[in-house]
Amino acid sequence: SSSRSLGIQLRAARTLDAMRSRGLDFRGRRVHFVQVGLGTNTTFVQNCGGEADTWDGSVDWLLSACSEVAPSRITGVAVEPVSELVEALHAPASKLQGVDLVQAAVGEENLCLELSVLPLGFCDRLLQAVPDDRKAALRDRLEYLLNMGCVGGEHPFVPQDCERIFQDFGVPVVFERRDAQVWTWSRLSEVCNFRGCEVLLVDAEGSDARILRSLIRHCRQDPDSWPWVIQFETMGHCDHMEGPGTEWAVISELEASGYMLLHYSWVNTQLAWKPALRSEPRLWTSAQSWACHLCRRWSVFPYV
Repeated sequence: SSSRSLGIQLRAARTLDAMRSRGLDFRGRRVHFVQVGLGTNTTFVQNCGGEADTWDGSVDWLLSACSEVAPSRITGVAVEPVSELVEALHAPASKLQGVDLVQAAVGEENLCLELSVLPLGFCDRLLQAVPDDRKAALRDRLEYLLNMGCVGGEHPFVPQDCERIFQDFGVPVVFERRDAQVWTWSRLSEVCNFRGCEVLLVDAEGSDARILRSLIRHCRQDPDSWPWVIQFETMGHCDHMEGPGTEWAVISELEASGYMLLHYSWVNTQLAWKPALRSEPRLWTSAQSWACHLCRRWSVFPYV
């Protein structure tokens, strides 16, 4: 069905009863995994508690850096401002008693901002409006836009993509404006009562730099809360949102805070906290397994 192909159930939005699915108290402990920005892509929640067809190898690689991945024991927080996307993860999250879903965005201030989002139910209606032989092509284009929700205004890539879809398929794509709660990393940590994580995955379509600056500000006040491994998107979205060099500035700030840059690409970048590389043999072994696919050299960081 079209909803299965989009990777989530397409249905009209409804207001969630609470900002958090369980309201877990992690008692000030380090959790295994935090993911900020869920979208329609595979998440650690789906890898650990979902169906086989939602499993993703890249997420599994990040999970291999965690000290625990068993569904009955893994702890974590999944954060997303779009209600339908949070709701779509309730089923797999229900199998993970140590995982909390949080409907919020993460930024540098605690406030309420406008969220520009393509409603999932609207996508379903657009697919019904085109001939069967055009549905697959339109579905792929809409899935990209489903992941372009943006806090604080419309993502700069959205207008041209909507115009191209209208030209190619004759259907108007309209983004909806909603209110979204924005929490700092400090607020997220306080509300969920966790102190750092083993792996942090950020994929927030241009908000990654703001999220990481919020993290850095918090962790400089509480050095025991630095994530051991960080992956975030470096496709240039932050540079478009905030100006050229934004993504590299955050990488440099993380390096100055004690991180080793393991790998940079125009898709994702991974860093590891040096004290954790020394104290956690599992992390060092994982890092040592990397090799350049051109020169075949090992342990020559960063890989680019």
